[in-house]
Order: sequence, then C-alpha cells, then structure tokens
Amino acid sequence: AGTADAAGTLVATGAPASTAALEALPVVLGNADVVVVSPGVTAAFDKRLVKGALRARRGRPLLLVDTSDGDAVEGRVAALDDVFLYNRTDVTRLVRDTPGTRGGAGTAATQLVADAVRDFSYQLA
Repeated sequence: AGTADAAGTLVATGAPASTAALEALPVVLGNADVVVVSPGVTAAFDKRLVKGALRARRGRPLLLVDTSDGDAVEGRVAALDDVFLYNRTDVTRLVRDTPGTRGGAGTAATQLVADAVRDFSYQLA
C-alpha cells in the first residue's frame, strides 16, 4: 500500500515498507497491490501512468483508494482492467450506508478500507 503526503513524498507500506519521491510513482505502482492516496496530493495518477504500471504488474490487480481533497486519481483510471478505484465520495457513501456507523464514522471508515483490502487480497490469491 502507499500514501503520498503533502510534501510530495510517496510512502509505501506493507512488506517491505519503503518511502519514495513522487517521481518513483511508476515503480511503486508496479509493486504495490494497494495504494491509498491521502489528502494534500494533487493530480498525479493519470490513465497513462496507471496503464503503464499495469503492464509491469503482468495481470495482478491494483486497488486505489483516493482520499485526497480533489481527484488525485483521474476518474478514467477506473475504466482500466484490473484496477479498482474508490474515491472519497465512494468511501463516504459506503460509511454512511453501513449500519451502526453513526457514532464511530472514523472507526467505520478504517474498517471499511481494511475490509476492502482483505477482499482484494483474496482476489490476488
């Protein structure tokens, strides 16, 4: 997984964890199975970039969760095969529609992302 902070640094987490500049984004996308784009990131994920990363992935699917303030991940990326894109609106809607999240929306959102990652991991196996 990976996130990019406001300073423009991409932080890849998981095994093994690493940190890279946004210029290394194509390499990180080629290796990470789950990428979470955090608030503060400007548009960096266009269809051409992600399509190139998919070639390097050789058929392995990619889960992108865009929680940025804008649309850091271009919407056309969702049309690519083997790409699953959830944006902030999707996550908000899923949290809102999840029973029992009225008082713990933050916890529910965390659980929602964890569930999506778990489900996605099953597809990789």
